[in-house]
Amino acid sequence: MLLSLAGEIEDEDSTLAERQEARAERFTGYSGKRASESAQALDEVERLAAMIPPGQPILVGHHSERRARRDAQRIENGMKRAVMLFERAEYWEERARSALIHAKYKERPDVRWRRIKKIEADLRKAEKTIGAVAEISDDVAG
Repeated sequence: MLLSLAGEIEDEDSTLAERQEARAERFTGYSGKRASESAQALDEVERLAAMIPPGQPILVGHHSERRARRDAQRIENGMKRAVMLFERAEYWEERARSALIHAKYKERPDVRWRRIKKIEADLRKAEKTIGAVAEISDDVAG
């Protein structure tokens, strides 16, 4: 039933290194997108700040007070957004680097040897458990 739904199962065409490189490229794309969004948010903040003369206080009671406070809030929120997006860009860049480092680590012969030994130990444990269950079922049936 499951095989008819899943189709024929074949070996993977890509190696671990190729999959990790594709993953790193994807993460680099995420990083680039966040970096461009950060730059765009910073440009918007600079555009708003350029309209206000340097050192201009908010004139309390003046008809421009509401707009000045609103602009100040927009500038603050825009800066927070730009910093957050920049930090996310750095995060994705680090993830991309880590993916490549991890792929190189997994290809080391000593790491592969340890993994094979662990799988063999797990297989022996499973076979031992199956044997014990078979003995118990024979004792119960017999």
